[in-house]
Amino acid sequence: FPDKRLTGQVIKVANVGEQRPNSDAKVFAVEIEVFGSDEVLKPGMTTSNRIITKTVENGLFVPLEALYTQSDSVTFVFRKSGLKTLKKEVRIGDANADNVLILEGLELNDEIYLSEPTGMEEVNVIALPKQSSAPVKAAR
Repeated sequence: FPDKRLTGQVIKVANVGEQRPNSDAKVFAVEIEVFGSDEVLKPGMTTSNRIITKTVENGLFVPLEALYTQSDSVTFVFRKSGLKTLKKEVRIGDANADNVLILEGLELNDEIYLSEPTGMEEVNVIALPKQSSAPVKAAR
């Protein structure tokens, strides 16, 4: 019933996965407490599910393959700027298997490269402004 949408809560996940025949994938048994009821659901029924752990409204996401690191601490992208290409530092947030949330360093409609453009090895990364760690005093 692919048109059915039900909500629920994961209550149990198996500790060990079972190997799928002719596949590298493993399957883990998951028990879900379904909120509400539906007459098509039967005990022990096998289903295909999408489990959403978090949603981000109006987030700016880029593919993971567009991210690069320098000195294991600076994350950057190659951003197109007119006829030039810049190495632009970005601050990243949550990620999934394909994309990462950009918290700072890019704007909507910025164009970035998925692979490293040639001749960029010696170009410096444009750093994000430093965040102040000094406490802010409240005005009276």
